[in-house]
Amino acid sequence: MKHLAESNYYFFADEETAKAKEAEIEKLKTKAEIVLALKDSYAFAHQSIDGITAENVFVSTEHGTRGGMAAFCIAHMMDHYGQ
Repeated sequence: MKHLAESNYYFFADEETAKAKEAEIEKLKTKAEIVLALKDSYAFAHQSIDGITAENVFVSTEHGTRGGMAAFCIAHMMDHYGQ
């Protein structure tokens, strides 16, 4: 679950923010802390996806286009859900 939370920031945040969030999440120990971090990361991802429009879907980010990162985020989550 930590991996999914960290990945959501990787997909949608700038590199500095993603690394800071990863460091925060890695320090979490309890199930409640980890679940809260996961929920927060999905809220962040939803906010980012909500900002995608026809005009900016193909704008490049540090890791790919906005639309590509959104699609990969969903595929990534479903891959882990299926495990």
